[in-house]
Amino acid sequence: MDMRPMMKGSEILKAAAVQILALALCALSPLMAVSAASSISGESCVNCHQALVDKGRGQRYVHAPFLNNKCTVCHIEGVTVSSANETGITGTDADSEDEVVWLDLPFHRAQEHWIQLGEELSGSTLMIKAKGSGYRPAVEKISLPPLSSLPLLNNDLNPPRLSEIRVTDVRKAMTVSVTLAWNTDEFSDSEVRFGRDELNSSKKVSTLTRKHEVTLVGLDPGKIYQYQVVSRDVHGNTARSALLEFDTRRNLIDSGSGNAAPPSTTPTEPGWHLYRVGENSSYLLTYTAPLPVTLDIGARAASQPLPTAETAHASESTSGHPLLKTSSDTNISICRDCHQEIQEKYSHPVNVLPPPGMEIPQEYELMPDGRLSCMSCHSAHGSAFRYRLVKSGKADLCRGCHRNY
Repeated sequence: MDMRPMMKGSEILKAAAVQILALALCALSPLMAVSAASSISGESCVNCHQALVDKGRGQRYVHAPFLNNKCTVCHIEGVTVSSANETGITGTDADSEDEVVWLDLPFHRAQEHWIQLGEELSGSTLMIKAKGSGYRPAVEKISLPPLSSLPLLNNDLNPPRLSEIRVTDVRKAMTVSVTLAWNTDEFSDSEVRFGRDELNSSKKVSTLTRKHEVTLVGLDPGKIYQYQVVSRDVHGNTARSALLEFDTRRNLIDSGSGNAAPPSTTPTEPGWHLYRVGENSSYLLTYTAPLPVTLDIGARAASQPLPTAETAHASESTSGHPLLKTSSDTNISICRDCHQEIQEKYSHPVNVLPPPGMEIPQEYELMPDGRLSCMSCHSAHGSAFRYRLVKSGKADLCRGCHRNY
């Protein structure tokens, strides 16, 4: 016979309420953990990096996320940022920078990308990061099969058709820069050959696109230059324009009236495809997104296993530190995500190596492989100078490297 005292109705209700509350807390605990991680992770950074924080916040001009303990926005993989500086936690499905070799691709924001890859990558796994305004899907993993197993991309033997060749911008500052643009009916690279009396200089952009733009810098003011635009498709079929001229005697900013859209093509569904170009000569990766994005592409050797969610979590918990973004993300891509109003043709090139023989001052921070980044001219956290420049003014900043100007 059960000798326990009987519970009153009110006590039964209280006990039931406690149990329901406990169950609710258990159900909500993962969400609470994510919320807590997103809110205190910046404070955790401060606890370990107090000296760095004090130095940065002691400056006159301080990066807003850094000032507000939002270190994760720029540094932690899986935290996304939009142009409105809104952050959110996504599934952390990234690889450490030591395990993936990131390809040196020019900055290119487009809805459709064509990337040609060498046959030496056969058997490796591509890691693709797509980044757009408020859009950052999970890292895509693509295993590269033998070239012989892929469909052959048809070569029609016809060169690209050039159209809408125009000068869109002439700017005079310490030197003169000129931007030239044109369209093609198929994806191809971009080259401008130019000179005063003969075409003795050239600038080439390897990005495959249908809407081309090349900016020439270091030109002489008050002169007339000859130029020719050249585009090659993935098969090497080459189109060359007639000889044309541009004038550096006055500034010019294109009003947009002549900036025609590239020739229309059949819309492509979002996703990726692999093709073989030539007889086992190279891969062609086509990637289409629902909106304009930039791509970071890395390669993992076939001998290195892909991490699962469990191994990634184990690695994170073993080291006690969240997975960090790549140096390219932290120093270039994340800047572009927020500052999309900054057009690259009007600012200093990044993700490029300095010209041979140019001496870079020690305070101009370079990427690990020597490339220039946004942080070469701007302090990451705080500076005594406006725009967080590493020098007191724009002229001093330029003369740090360009001593002859």
